[in-house]
Parts: sequence; structure tokens; C-alpha cells
Amino acid sequence: MKLKTPSSRRFVIYTGVVLLISGGFTGYLYWGIEPQESFGGFLCGTGLSLLLFYIISKKINDS
Repeated sequence: MKLKTPSSRRFVIYTGVVLLISGGFTGYLYWGIEPQESFGGFLCGTGLSLLLFYIISKKINDS
């Protein structure tokens, strides 16, 4: 019996998108409340960084 393991590319994309969306919702829902708003910004920044890292590494590997 073979188990399917997710590829690392899909994992990076899904993780980045989930972090970006959850950070956006957290920042929007807790607008003006400082600790939660900062945490939402951290999540958005981390998700965007992962997606940019994936796009840059994909372009370098394809060349």
C-alpha cells in the first residue's frame, strides 16, 4: 500500500495562502486592538514571504 505524500511545492503554496488569508482576517477583525493587529500583520508578512520565495525559486529552477 502506497501512501501519497504532498509535494513540498504544494505545501509551501498552501501554507503561504493560508497564512496570508488568516492574517488578513485577523487584522481586519481586530482593527485597532494592538496585539492582535500586529499578529495579523506578522501572519500576512510570513505568508507573502513564502509565496514570493516559491515564485522566485521556481523561476530560477526553470531557467
